[in-house]
Amino acid sequence: MLYRRYRITCSHRQGSMKTDSAPHLKCNRVIAHFDVDCFYAQAEILRQPQLRDQPVGITQKFLVVTCNYVARQCGVPKMVSIEEARRSCPDIVLINGEDLTPYRAASKRIMNVLRRFGTLERSGLDECGLDITSETIKRAALGVFQNSFIGFVIGSNSASELVKEGLAEARVSSNGSSFRDTSLCLVSDEQYEESNASASKITLGIENEFKSVSSEDGDLIMVGSHLVAEIREAVERETGFQCSCGISYNKMLSKLACSVNKPNKQTCLLKSAVPGFLSPLPVRKIPGVGHRTESMLKEIGVQTVADLQVRTLEQLLQMFGERIGSFLFNACRGVDLTPVRDKGPPKSISVEDSFLPCTSLKSVEVK
Repeated sequence: MLYRRYRITCSHRQGSMKTDSAPHLKCNRVIAHFDVDCFYAQAEILRQPQLRDQPVGITQKFLVVTCNYVARQCGVPKMVSIEEARRSCPDIVLINGEDLTPYRAASKRIMNVLRRFGTLERSGLDECGLDITSETIKRAALGVFQNSFIGFVIGSNSASELVKEGLAEARVSSNGSSFRDTSLCLVSDEQYEESNASASKITLGIENEFKSVSSEDGDLIMVGSHLVAEIREAVERETGFQCSCGISYNKMLSKLACSVNKPNKQTCLLKSAVPGFLSPLPVRKIPGVGHRTESMLKEIGVQTVADLQVRTLEQLLQMFGERIGSFLFNACRGVDLTPVRDKGPPKSISVEDSFLPCTSLKSVEVK
């Protein structure tokens, strides 16, 4: 029965992949990656609402380290000098962001909302991964879902036909009938256990609702897209912050999907689309690939993920060692078995400064 299949796929084992086995993309998790849009600028605009429609930049020392999308539309990138930012956008409002105290407080509020929905792993003040597998499976088992995606979908044509946009709008299922919004309807463990008594009815409902999408290519991700929409609504309602999100089967894929559609949007990446999505990306786009690894890969002619995919495991192990070689071999195929771990509160607080590159004696003398 499909219901029992969900229970089985929930109990997966984490760990590193054996290097002598072919990597396989597992689809038994639903991982969401949240990125607060223009976090520092949003925080300042929330404190000064009159700036909402104005170009806003956040400065540290002599740099504009980030800016809102209004400023970006005027040609102001991140990490640019104040002088250059003003040349590109004379009307830009610059705010000193060297004191991180208000940003840390805002981040804590956002993370506290997200943590209610699953296991959270922070990767910065404005980013985190969230494992929503358990809640998604509960909803699927109880029939608490809708037969459509919310947001953007990178995947099969059958899935794309089910995409519905809008978070607060009335939603319509694929057969044209309307349904009631289930915002913040977290399923309790008691409700889930009670569902065992009527598993056959629930199973029938799931089979009927998910007939348009294959079991490995979108069913739980579809349910997860509705849960993520509710989570984003909760974050905005309780904190004022808007965020973008990527939804897929592991931390790496969800992070990559998150960056595709911004701001204030969400994107699902399905299994059928993973090879084509990854292949053209520069290798540096793979989370965990830094400048040194990128340079070493370029030395052997590897520029894109597609270039990396044709390298054998033996070649990568010989050049990078077992840990990094195995990571690269798996990552370029979309495989990431690392669990989402709640690391607890920060163990240290740092002071953040941003400086322009200073790599030669001449640049030192000029500065």
